Amino acid sequence: MNKPNKFKIEIIDNTNIDSYNETCKMEKIWYGEKDKDQVLDMETYYYFCKEFAGAMGFGEKTINEWFGDY
Repeated sequence: MNKPNKFKIEIIDNTNIDSYNETCKMEKIWYGEKDKDQVLDMETYYYFCKEFAGAMGFGEKTINEWFGDY
């Protein structure tokens, strides 16, 4: 059985130390494919980045404008 891989994006907001701090952290797990040595491919990276943008609060329209359709 393959061990899971982790992809982590973290933005640390050091400008605001009050309740409006915008620090954001997201971690995704994927198992990859045996024939690809479990390497993160560009398609998976693309979808993870789009999900992270949504988690940060960007709207679907803005995300699609910047990332385009795949």
